[in-house]
Amino acid sequence: MEESEKIIEVRERKYGKRKGQNQKKIKIENIYKLWEGNGMGYMIMKEISNIIRISIIAIILSVICFYNFNFYNKSEKLIITTWWRWLIFSINGIMVVIMNIKYCNGIIKIIKKYKSTRDFCNQKESQEIFNNNEWDDANNTKWICYQLNSEEGKKIRNEIDIFNGEIEISEKEIEERLLQKISFRDDVISTILRKVFKETEQDNIKIQSIQKVCQTKYFIKYLNNVLNKTTKEIFLTTPINTTTPNKFSYEHYLYLKEYEEMRFIFIETFKRKLIINFNNKMIISFIGSIFNIISNIIEFILQDFSIILNNTWSYGGIKFLHQVEFNHSQKYHLNKALKHAKNIIDRKRSVKYKKIIVKNIKFILIGGLMIMLMLNFNGIGMESIEIDGSGILSFLSPFKNFITTGIIVFFIVFVTQYSNEPDLTTSFIEEKNKLEALLNYKFSSTGNNGINNLSNFYLPGCCEMCLNELFAPFSTINLLRKQENRELFGNGLNEIWYDKRFTKEDSPYTNTHFELTQFL
Repeated sequence: MEESEKIIEVRERKYGKRKGQNQKKIKIENIYKLWEGNGMGYMIMKEISNIIRISIIAIILSVICFYNFNFYNKSEKLIITTWWRWLIFSINGIMVVIMNIKYCNGIIKIIKKYKSTRDFCNQKESQEIFNNNEWDDANNTKWICYQLNSEEGKKIRNEIDIFNGEIEISEKEIEERLLQKISFRDDVISTILRKVFKETEQDNIKIQSIQKVCQTKYFIKYLNNVLNKTTKEIFLTTPINTTTPNKFSYEHYLYLKEYEEMRFIFIETFKRKLIINFNNKMIISFIGSIFNIISNIIEFILQDFSIILNNTWSYGGIKFLHQVEFNHSQKYHLNKALKHAKNIIDRKRSVKYKKIIVKNIKFILIGGLMIMLMLNFNGIGMESIEIDGSGILSFLSPFKNFITTGIIVFFIVFVTQYSNEPDLTTSFIEEKNKLEALLNYKFSSTGNNGINNLSNFYLPGCCEMCLNELFAPFSTINLLRKQENRELFGNGLNEIWYDKRFTKEDSPYTNTHFELTQFL
């Protein structure tokens, strides 16, 4: 008994006592959004933007459902109603309602999340720690690291247990820890997939079938969700202190590194949850994938071919990143870590507002142009609009269609150029150097833990990629229902406690040198 008590005492001293799950605590990101002032409004605006885009897609699909595509006989009716058209329209309507309910629910969650944080801030005991007015000051020019390191910030950190109660900590260390919280799970998933690919690389058919699933956005989110649920179950009563108790973090990694028995339980639970984690969200994800594909098609209309070039670049980037043992999915871009670092410090939220507004304007214009062109094919265009021959605009009469189409195309091109972000991936080597400088970590280029035979790497075409994403929820079930595949992912998870990415002395999770300013 005495020996076990000593072990518990050592664990508590090293990792801190486990607090109750209902302990009132403010997450770092909540504090950040409060200091930003307009954080809640921005997040709600993003959800409203999604509702607008889905509604526009629904309108276009509704027109297509009942539209008469007989362009050669323009005397026929423009709208045709048949049972199968009504069926497609009904399915479309149900999908729109489901997606809009999802986004409305997201808005409600944002409001609740913000309100719970504010309620904590308004408690009497909290009033002694900070002044509420400082949190919502939109004109505040100080950023989060400065605020967390101020005298008031130190008191707040101590009260709500940010950074494990440490008071003396530099702003650079705050930057480092914020980056660690963001990128750690991505690196864990990357290590798991690299191990899976390595063990199956001799079987060309098997590795391509696995890559076909693993390269989808849905699967990456699913794997991350399983990791978090495993952490929540295993660490429910474990004496470990972390700012993200229900998400797999570096603190959990360190704890499991010390205790191999716990690690075994963690891995076995992970393998079990790989197959039992499915729920009703799978259908919602499938519906969401349909709308994403339609959205991408509409975005492609009247744009140049840069989307094709960007996709080609992404495929080449994936081959390169697997060679340098960093990335794992075509949805994770080369400049991911750089963008994360910039987003933490970037306070130009007005620019983000403008981009959302411009994106919606572009979407509305493209949708309007599609409907207008369809009507024109059936002879119901702008020529049906009468212009008074004696009026000041009479000279426009012969050019109504041309001018209207030209104006819409001009605005689409204009807002497209305005809303497009600059491509930071100028070259593979430059981006790799940026990431290495940012993380103070040198990526290996030997390929020992990556895919040695890159010719076997699965590179889908644009249409095939969309279909893979669409059916990802079902292909994920098909992949993980086999015990041998779950064993592969379990072995991949076990690999993180031996991977040099986490264990080397110059690992970005153990060093204290983050040179961010040169990229900002």
